[in-house]
Amino acid sequence: MRLGACRLIAAGLATIAVSLMIISISSSFWLVLVLFILTGLGSESANVAVMGLISLWFQRSLRGLASGLVVSSCGYAIMLSGLIIP
Repeated sequence: MRLGACRLIAAGLATIAVSLMIISISSSFWLVLVLFILTGLGSESANVAVMGLISLWFQRSLRGLASGLVVSSCGYAIMLSGLIIP
């Protein structure tokens, strides 16, 4: 069954959000481990779908730049959230 890129991104982000919320209240090491694996799977599915959409949205000459901006923006968002959120 094909979900489509936008639905796959939404499902991946929802998986990340739910698993991180459960991690925040979890006290079992094994549950946290399984939830972090689930978080990684959700992240992977969203990132792969985004990269697929980039190839559809941008011309061949701009795909490398667009992909680089998407990948680097994730790192910048993590650094920025570390400064904003105490």
